[in-house]
Amino acid sequence: MIKKFRNDCEEAPDFSYALANEESREIYLVGTVSEEMSSAVLPAIRQLDATKGTVAFIINSSGGEVDSGWAMYDAIQLMHNKTVGYCYGVCMSIATLILQACDKRILSPNCRFMIHNGSVACDTSYAETVSLIREIEGLSDRHQRVLAKRATISLDKIKKMCLYDTYMSAEETVGAGFADGILVVPKKRR
Repeated sequence: MIKKFRNDCEEAPDFSYALANEESREIYLVGTVSEEMSSAVLPAIRQLDATKGTVAFIINSSGGEVDSGWAMYDAIQLMHNKTVGYCYGVCMSIATLILQACDKRILSPNCRFMIHNGSVACDTSYAETVSLIREIEGLSDRHQRVLAKRATISLDKIKKMCLYDTYMSAEETVGAGFADGILVVPKKRR
């Protein structure tokens, strides 16, 4: 194991978990995307990318901090090795960007996928609020363009979908081109 991060203290009620396993070449991203999560994931990416072999990202996240999501997206995009993203449970908000960084994107049968424009909470002056709005508009546009790169639907349709929280089943997500396939449940288990 490379590094494990867990955040479930009272001050931060969101639960986050990042774990990397060198033997299986898997990096787990569970819970809220945060600086703490990216501080565990970025070195793990670098370490696993230093040796040959596919790296798998196991994702179950409803999103979180935009800057941390972009940091992980860039780190995955810059990898030399092939990458596969597996989503279980949920892949929402900024976590959808992390999935898009992977060469292959696979969902569990009951995974829920959600896209939307980013949000910001502010208690600032008018000028600072206008600046924040411009920033979030720019980040939302960049995120939508990443989604559109491999999508089977137009950028205009993605922009309309992102005006509100748009939830999709695994089948709908693959149909829109935001994922490449769905895991098959084995008929018989031993």
